[in-house]
Amino acid sequence: MTQVRFMLVSAPAGSMVRWPGGWFGPDPSATARGTIWCAWRLLSANNRELGRSYTTFHSASACAEAVAMLRGHIDHADAAIVAGLRTGLWHWEVSIQNSPVAISPRSFTRQRECEHNLGQFLAGAAVVREDLAVETASVG
Repeated sequence: MTQVRFMLVSAPAGSMVRWPGGWFGPDPSATARGTIWCAWRLLSANNRELGRSYTTFHSASACAEAVAMLRGHIDHADAAIVAGLRTGLWHWEVSIQNSPVAISPRSFTRQRECEHNLGQFLAGAAVVREDLAVETASVG
């Protein structure tokens, strides 16, 4: 995982883009924060999404600060595998100091696939190279 990197994404408030994902539900506070929202995604060397921010941020700088906090505390993060009681699908969440900071990029039909994806995320977040750390992109 030598070219793992964080990508900051943004979209206009009120856009059809749902964060952290359509399978999870929208962030209801995203539209109340201003004209845009920002979030981060962790991408592997082949551009596969390994994980994403649990919530959105009011600016790119606040989002970048959240990435720095995650990178600085990834060794002390608490990870949980969560079963969807209504859907029967699995997802994972990562928390730091009892505050959720990351979530799986999608839901999984099998627990073992969810556990594997969580392991990939934790390994990737721990080895992000400084020179490839953050990219930015707009959506919506």
